Amino acid sequence: MFPPRFSMTRTVIVMLTLLAPGCSGDSSRPIPDNDVPAIASLDPDYAAEGQGGFTMDVHGQGFNLDSVVRWNGADRSTLLSNPTPGVFVLRASIPSSDVAAVTTAQITVFNPPPGGGLSNSVAFGVFDPSDINPVPHIFNVAPSFASTGSPETFTVTGTGFVNDSVVIWTPHMATTGFVETSVTFVNAGELTVVIPAQHITPIGNATVEVRNPSPGGGTSNSDTVNVL
Repeated sequence: MFPPRFSMTRTVIVMLTLLAPGCSGDSSRPIPDNDVPAIASLDPDYAAEGQGGFTMDVHGQGFNLDSVVRWNGADRSTLLSNPTPGVFVLRASIPSSDVAAVTTAQITVFNPPPGGGLSNSVAFGVFDPSDINPVPHIFNVAPSFASTGSPETFTVTGTGFVNDSVVIWTPHMATTGFVETSVTFVNAGELTVVIPAQHITPIGNATVEVRNPSPGGGTSNSDTVNVL
């Protein structure tokens, strides 16, 4: 005769504790507040009317995985990027509809509670393509020499010059250049500039660059002038 069979039930109690991000089971450690974000710069910080959708990088601080970039107060699809250790960048997808017409948009970043809040606002310009300055390029500077301590007028030829172009003259071995104000715009391929006597020193190779202002713009390649 077989011994009686007993039905044994083993009860397992499983407890799941759902914790908010950043919180532990220790009630003495509250959920940390999100930072209020701050925008330092935008890349790019302008667009051409009708150019189509693009990705805009927002640089600053206080960003996290829940940060959202806003265009005139409207949320845009946002990803948190970590291009270098300790540096976080928000990458926002800007649709073509946002740049379909000339406008100035206000860019902000929002962090949700706890804590969090809205960042400072940074302007983003959408310009008529004809208003966007090119990056200039230098072909030649003439004459190619100058006498130290004597003023000289130079003719700069190249491409992409505009009415507001300036010439940067950097003396030999100098770490920063002079922004020369005596510049005459001849046409998109030619400028003349007067370099005062006090800038033409010391002896050696000085460099010449052309810089165009924003929107667009930028600094050209450099050419050299031999100061004798």
